[in-house]
Order: sequence, then C-alpha cells, then structure tokens
Amino acid sequence: MTETLGPRRIVRESVPLAAIVLLWTVLSVLASHPLVGQGLSVAGIAVGLLYALRRGADLAGTASGLARDTRGLLEQSLRIALPALVWFLLARALFLLRGLWDQLALPGAFVSPAETLGFALTVTGVLTVVLQAVAIGLAGSERVGDTVAIPVGEFDGINID
Repeated sequence: MTETLGPRRIVRESVPLAAIVLLWTVLSVLASHPLVGQGLSVAGIAVGLLYALRRGADLAGTASGLARDTRGLLEQSLRIALPALVWFLLARALFLLRGLWDQLALPGAFVSPAETLGFALTVTGVLTVVLQAVAIGLAGSERVGDTVAIPVGEFDGINID
C-alpha cells in the first residue's frame, strides 16, 4: 500500500489532539488546587491518548505497514518524528518567549503561561507519535467488526507463526 499518510496530513490530524489537551490543561489551571489540577492534566492525557489510538486505527488503511529491516525502521521513525517536531518546537519557542515575559516584569499576579502551554504542546507531540505509530502498526491488518486481526507472518526473515 502506498504511503498517503504524510507529515502534513499528520500535523492536520494532530490539531484535535492539541485542542483536547489544551482544554484539559486550561481546566487544570482553573482548578486552583495542585492535586485537582494534576488530576485534570492526567485526564486530558488519557482522553488525548484514547483519541490518538482510535484515530490511528482509523488511519491504518492509508499508511504503509511497519518496515521490515533496520534501515526501513529508521527511515520510518524519521517520518514519524517530523510532524511531532512541529509541536515540540512550538513548546520550545514558548519556553524561549518565557524569558522575554519575565524581563517585562509585569506587576501583579501575571505569570508566564509558557509552562502550562508548553506542557500541552509537548503532550500533543507525544500523542502525535502515538497516532502515527498505531496507524503504521495496524496497516495491513484486517478489520473484523470492531476488532482488528493482525496477520502473523515473517519479520526480518524470522518466522513468528
């Protein structure tokens, strides 16, 4: 099957992940209690993970299967890394801007939102990798109702039947 699940498509597919994680991250800030806020952050990761797993399974038909040799796996890993890097670089940019925010020395209770937003963007990067890994891992599998049958075969010449 040809690779139609390119980096641009994955970035577009990961935008809902960012929205999910950002929503739960904002709720965690509004909780105004460390334990409740942490629980809301974890809940956001769980919801984002569920979405990434389900959407990755839906996209399996548009992805090439898992590479069968070391070189292919490395190339595949690089293709997986590119869309996630968008989110990681955005998080890094926020942390660079935090220094500018701190230099402004705004009066009152204004604190830089970089930590909170950086967390959300970093989690989105990780979930973007999950989404792609699931799509690639399930590519070539057969859907039977709501289950997925993964064919057992050879990997790198080693029979795993």
